[in-house]
Amino acid sequence: MKKNLNSKFLLYVVLLPFFLMSCTKKNEKASLPNTSDTKLTNNNIEKNEIDNTKQELSSVDLNIKNEQDKITNQESSVNDSSNKKISNPRIPATLIPENQSSLGFLTSGSLKFTYVRPGDEVKQGQLLASLEDKQAELDVNTAKIEVEKRKMAIAQQEKVVNRIEMQFKNGIVNQATLEKEKDTLILNSLELKTALENLKGKEYILNSTKLLAPYNGVITQLYKYKGDYLNIGVPVFQITQIKNYKLSAKIPITYYDKFKTGMKIEINNPITGKSGFAFVDKVVPVIDPSLRTFDIYAKIDGFNDNLSPGSFLEIIL
Repeated sequence: MKKNLNSKFLLYVVLLPFFLMSCTKKNEKASLPNTSDTKLTNNNIEKNEIDNTKQELSSVDLNIKNEQDKITNQESSVNDSSNKKISNPRIPATLIPENQSSLGFLTSGSLKFTYVRPGDEVKQGQLLASLEDKQAELDVNTAKIEVEKRKMAIAQQEKVVNRIEMQFKNGIVNQATLEKEKDTLILNSLELKTALENLKGKEYILNSTKLLAPYNGVITQLYKYKGDYLNIGVPVFQITQIKNYKLSAKIPITYYDKFKTGMKIEINNPITGKSGFAFVDKVVPVIDPSLRTFDIYAKIDGFNDNLSPGSFLEIIL
């Protein structure tokens, strides 16, 4: 009996560690987190992140759409303005002065002085340049002396005629002698007239050695310099009038019937954007066969802009 108890006790001692180890493993396994709960949590986080990303993308898409709408509206307004411009044809025109002249001397000679330069404003009658005038002055003085000689000859001959008339009355000389002296007096008078005309010619030449401004304006070109020998009429200066501008344009033949003298036309400065009006002053009734255009001229009215000759403008039809 005692031997059986010992055997059972020994068996219990041997099996006890295994039993304890088995219980420990079971407990450890029970303490681990639930795998399905972890997966569910992760899925919820991922779903929230995806939802947030979708919301951000929707916001970006909305902003992009708004910007596209703005750009579309701007393009529409630009296209509308472009269509308006296209609907009103514009013809280039040039601003020209009422007067522009090339000035030269009316006699030949060497250029002595130029008193103005390009860009200078001048008044009518102002001295612009002069030629060497010594010979011209000598010629004038000689002509004046000749005039005085003819005057003296006339005065002397008048005395002779008066004396011969007294002698003729007293029967000292005959009629032929009196007529001869009278003819001499007439001849002297003609010679005085010739001398006076010659003096005028010499004075004209002397005055021609001085170049004067024909009107108020601006010197725009200088062609010759001191010491240059000039023939008659060779240009020395160009002078331009700085008021009373006109508009010159070549109009396509398709508008020939539209333009009439006196009609009001709209003009525009493409550089400054300012607009104004002009009145057609002249329509040239000749068609240029090569360009298929005709010329018009117009006087500018009510156009407040800084204009100068040669400015480019547009006629708005």
